[in-house]
Amino acid sequence: MSNTVFTATYDPEADALAIDLEASGPRRSARTEQLDERRFVDYDATGRIVSIELLDVSGGVVFDGLPDAGLVRGVVERLASDQGWAGRP
Repeated sequence: MSNTVFTATYDPEADALAIDLEASGPRRSARTEQLDERRFVDYDATGRIVSIELLDVSGGVVFDGLPDAGLVRGVVERLASDQGWAGRP
């Protein structure tokens, strides 16, 4: 997993995972890029990634095209293990 500082929050009711990147302290989102119907990336005003949001996480996650895909994969794999989602991310 990368050395990026982050916090990850999973909402089981919404089946949503938010990964907030804190590489240079808290930053505000200036725009959101929707990669598809289940993956969103928030950027600050300078174009740096602020957060990555994933929906329907228990059904699996497509990592291709995600920024910081290795970090995201590690978070999702840990979550899958904690939640008992066999055979996923």
